[in-house]
Amino acid sequence: MNNTGYVRLAFLVGATSNPLYQQQLEQESLQYSDIVQQNFLDSYQNLTLKSVMLLKWVSEYCPDVQFVMKTDDDMYVNINNLVHSLTRFPIKSNVMYGVLFRKAKPDRNPRAKWYVPKNQFDGDVFPDYLSGTGYVMSRDVVPKLRCKYNTPFLGNGRCIYYRIMCQSMPCQTL
Repeated sequence: MNNTGYVRLAFLVGATSNPLYQQQLEQESLQYSDIVQQNFLDSYQNLTLKSVMLLKWVSEYCPDVQFVMKTDDDMYVNINNLVHSLTRFPIKSNVMYGVLFRKAKPDRNPRAKWYVPKNQFDGDVFPDYLSGTGYVMSRDVVPKLRCKYNTPFLGNGRCIYYRIMCQSMPCQTL
């Protein structure tokens, strides 16, 4: 992994059907050791699989990290500010930090981007959850989230997975 002192960086990706992209991923991995790839189609609809992949990978290969961050590829993260903030936060265990959504309602419009049919989530209000664009969790949270793999995924790229799991976690806003 690309190690910058306090921070290890990895890109979690799924499979691609494009041989050129696959070759570029392999070259990146050889040069920087920062690619983690699993055998599922890398698509918007499979973003939830990347979240699960992150938990599995951290569980197996990162036993000594204090925090884990997941962010989207179109987000900017100021690593220095993030590390500085995390060292100042008083709570360093059993915690998730991010943008907290409370009392969000599922969109039942079948034409909407974030459409959630009743058969995927039949409640009227989601449990509180952190935005999937980026969140940080203490390492001790990972096995607590992993034990909930049987929680259903939403097929539109978002997941109810973390929402339900986070009900018992103290979620904080950054």
